[in-house]
Amino acid sequence: FSMWRDPYAYLAEFTGALALAANGERTIGVNIDREADFEIYRLVHLATSVNYRVALADQDDRLLIGGIAPASNLFGDGQRPFRLPGARLIKRTNQIRTRALDRSGAPNTVRQLFIGAQIFPAPPFVIPPWRFAEPYTLEVNFGAEATDDFAQVPANGSAEGSIRIPGDSWFEVHTLQISRTAAATIQLLTNGFREWFRSPIHVDLLGASDFTTALNSSAQWPYELRPAKLLPVNTAVVVRLADLSAALNSVRVTLTGLRRYY
Repeated sequence: FSMWRDPYAYLAEFTGALALAANGERTIGVNIDREADFEIYRLVHLATSVNYRVALADQDDRLLIGGIAPASNLFGDGQRPFRLPGARLIKRTNQIRTRALDRSGAPNTVRQLFIGAQIFPAPPFVIPPWRFAEPYTLEVNFGAEATDDFAQVPANGSAEGSIRIPGDSWFEVHTLQISRTAAATIQLLTNGFREWFRSPIHVDLLGASDFTTALNSSAQWPYELRPAKLLPVNTAVVVRLADLSAALNSVRVTLTGLRRYY
């Protein structure tokens, strides 16, 4: 391998004290970790109102877009992201600088997700030659049903659960599907410490749906990991959730991919 790409995402949040005032504007700098360069492939947002404008640049004022554009021209939603025609590289220790200008005339909460991959010189493990692969899913369910793995997420509280990759194969995760009762954030970790996202992500930015909607279910529009997330034999995947709804919250997560045998 001349280069190893590991799926990752960075989040910009215009929320709380950083929320946009009515017709106001704000710039946020998203710091890129020291450990790896980052390539942006897709753009997603979640907002009280999508009627805002956006400008994107890096720390060196290299423009990611040619001017100020309506957010709806550049950012898709969690189920239908905006896909860049090529990867945009942001160097390690640099920043993604996102400037948001409200045009809704009301206070506006905005979350922007920059989806892509970290770039490393080599994989962190030796990858064996594969003999064959078969599709497979792993389930991590937080709820009140007898078949759930863990209890519901408490109101305004947090919950954590884990599942282990089977001992006879590697697992290559291609998509995430999430169903939830209400708003929550999620973080996934490999063996409890290697984060899949730079910070916890609102589940709707990852295409989450409720349990009863026939159209636009998470399975129809799953969150894609590109490239796929490769997990060795017996890896533990930890799921951390935090409720944002002030009520008991059921959240069920499916990881879909390939079991790879060697």
